[in-house]
Amino acid sequence: MEAIWRLQKHFPLAFPVNPAPKVPLKEGILKDAEQHLELLGITSEQLKQGIATWCRGSRYWASMTENAPRLDLNGQAVGIVTAAQALHAKQQAKRQRGQARRNQPKPKQDKAVDTAAEQIAD
Repeated sequence: MEAIWRLQKHFPLAFPVNPAPKVPLKEGILKDAEQHLELLGITSEQLKQGIATWCRGSRYWASMTENAPRLDLNGQAVGIVTAAQALHAKQQAKRQRGQARRNQPKPKQDKAVDTAAEQIAD
């Protein structure tokens, strides 16, 4: 997504490039980032969608551990992840893993295995 790439380019400490782990972001980071729309070269809606996408993934949920520092756009700690927020992140990650499993196609059985099973049954 274009917005994420631009955030990573201009604010690499808050939006690290994979494989670096994601970091918990400051509450209200969207309002801070909106001050830089011209620099980023994206619309407010693109920014909103980009940050929402960034904060939805399993890498982000994994970063949300109790007492982890929340970072502003410059990578400065400006708060911490509360116990309730960490629990919510853990629940979201679990829900996301469950959805991913349900969305995976069922493995097709090998016809040779089916045939062998039928011959044994006969």
